[in-house]
Amino acid sequence: MRLVLRGGFVVAVDPDIGVLPGADVVVEHGLITYVGPDGGDGEVVDVSGQVVLPGFVDSHRHVWQAPLRGLTADLTLAGYLPLVLGTLAGRHSPDDLRTATLLGAAEALDAGITTVVDWSNPATTADHAAAAVDALRTTGIRAVYAYGDADDEATIRALHRDLPASTTSLAIATLGPDFGPVEDTARHLALARDLGVPTTMHLHDGRGLEPVLDALGPDTQLVHANALPDALLARLAARGCPISVTPCVESTMGHGRPILDRAQAHGARAGLGVDVVTTSPAGMFDQLRSALAQRRLTTPSATETHPPAADLLRSATLDSAATIGLANRTGSITPGKRADLITVTGYAGLINVAPDVVPSAVVATATAADVANVLVDGHFRKRDGKLAHDLHHFRTAADDLLRRIFPTA
Repeated sequence: MRLVLRGGFVVAVDPDIGVLPGADVVVEHGLITYVGPDGGDGEVVDVSGQVVLPGFVDSHRHVWQAPLRGLTADLTLAGYLPLVLGTLAGRHSPDDLRTATLLGAAEALDAGITTVVDWSNPATTADHAAAAVDALRTTGIRAVYAYGDADDEATIRALHRDLPASTTSLAIATLGPDFGPVEDTARHLALARDLGVPTTMHLHDGRGLEPVLDALGPDTQLVHANALPDALLARLAARGCPISVTPCVESTMGHGRPILDRAQAHGARAGLGVDVVTTSPAGMFDQLRSALAQRRLTTPSATETHPPAADLLRSATLDSAATIGLANRTGSITPGKRADLITVTGYAGLINVAPDVVPSAVVATATAADVANVLVDGHFRKRDGKLAHDLHHFRTAADDLLRRIFPTA
C-alpha cells in the first residue's frame, strides 16, 4: 500500500531535509520513501495545517508502572525504591504485567511516543517476559525490551532467539556498578556483546565504573548519570557512550540536575525519556518542556537571546534513537527509515503567519491532546485523534490490578 500524508508542515529532524512547509511524506511497506512536494497518488491523508514530526523515542521507561500513576508524587528516590521496586514489582503475576504493560504502551502511543525502551522490572520469569512482550506487540508500539533479570541467561537467550521482528528487539538491563556489584555489570556486558544487543544501565556518579570502563561503548546506554564528574563524562563521551536523561523525574525525585546540556557539551549523544509515571507525566512534551525550562534558567536574563526551543526536538527523536542503537531505523523523517510519524494540530494559524517559529512553538506549547495521528512502521496507531485501543478498558483493568497489589495496613 502507498500512503501519502499530504500537505503537512514537515519537521524532518534530518539536516539534509530540514523543515518543509506544505510537503508530502510517502510511506510504502512501512518505509518512508519520499519527502517533498507532490508525492503522487495513493491513499491520501490530508494533514495540511498540521505539523509532521518523527515519532518520539522514549529512551527509558518502566512501562509497567502505568497503573501506579502519581503514586510517588511526594516521594524521593529513597521512598520510591522500597515501595515500587521493593514491594509492588514482585506482586505482579504474568497476567498482571501484561495488563500494566498494555496501559503503559497505549498511553505512550496516545502521547506521540512511537518507540520505547521498556525496563520491565517485574519480569523475572519466562512467563512474565512473554506476557510483557505480547502486550507491547498488541499495542503496536516499537519497543526495545529490557528483561528484568539480567542473570537469567536462559530466558534472555530465548528472547533473543524469538524476539527479532520489525518492531520489537532486546536489550540487557543491568543495575550498573553504582547500584550493584561491578562483577555483575561485567558479566551482563559480556552477555550483551555475545548476543549483539545493547546494554542499558542506571548510573549516578560512576564511582564503580573504572573496572568496566574499557568494556563500554556506543552500545552501552547510561541512564540518568546526574552526578558524573566532568572528567569521567568526557572519557565516556570519547568512548561513544550515549546517555538517557529523564528531566521530569530527575528534577523532582532528587536525582540531581539533569545532565542533558552537560553531556552534549562533552560531545555525548543524549536522549530523553519519561522514566516513571509514578512521578512524571506520560508524554514526551513534558520532558521537552522540563529540559527547556532548565536550559533557559542557565541564562535567566530577560534581554539575552535564547537558543531555539526547537533544538531540543533532536533529543526526543534522533538522539534518543541513537542511545539504543536505532538511529538507522527511526528518529527522523528520512527516506529509507521506518515510517514512525506523528502529526500535531493547533498551529495552522502560526504556519501561515510565522512559520519559522513553528518547531519551537511545538516544543514550548504542544500537549499530548494535540497529537492527531500516530504511525508506527507505517501503520496508524492513532488516527484523527482516536487511539486504536480502548484506553478506558485498559485503565479499568489497571485500577483493579492496583487494588489487588497495593499493600494494606
